[in-house]
Amino acid sequence: MAIEDRLAEHKKQILKRWAELIAGTYPAETARFFAREKDRFANPVGYNIQECIQAIFDGLLQHADGDYYAQAVDGLVRVRAIQEFSAGQAVAFVSLLRYAVRDELLKDDSDTDLLREIMDFDLALDQVLLVAFDAYMGCREKILDIKARELRNRHQRILKRYEAMLVKDPALIEPDTDTNN
Repeated sequence: MAIEDRLAEHKKQILKRWAELIAGTYPAETARFFAREKDRFANPVGYNIQECIQAIFDGLLQHADGDYYAQAVDGLVRVRAIQEFSAGQAVAFVSLLRYAVRDELLKDDSDTDLLREIMDFDLALDQVLLVAFDAYMGCREKILDIKARELRNRHQRILKRYEAMLVKDPALIEPDTDTNN
């Protein structure tokens, strides 16, 4: 039996275990909430995790390309990019699939062909991990660009006010509209 067939056969259990492993990367109370709350709107992060891992797993079964994975990991990487995860922690969810697959497929089997096929699967999974890391870095770059632009704009407003004060022309002094001082 080919690895894809075995994976498809155990898909539900593998996805469940993978979701548990990902939830384990969050604080205990959050992980319990993810497991308990199934409503999409009450638990958008948990729902997002389920949607993303389903898409990634389906892509691996279908030997998808990098563009597919970029879309598949995007939602989860975006969420983890704004949370308090390091880059490695943010994309480690991809590697957790290895453990979920091994937990499920190697329960009763020591077949060397299966082990070889799992190693091939690991190579494909590494490609997804690299795409996820690139997506994470893209999100972090956007966040840093937004912060830099905000700082630049704030600096320009301060300079304008300072120049207006130097020439003592109250008409040139604009009220500070930035409420995040």
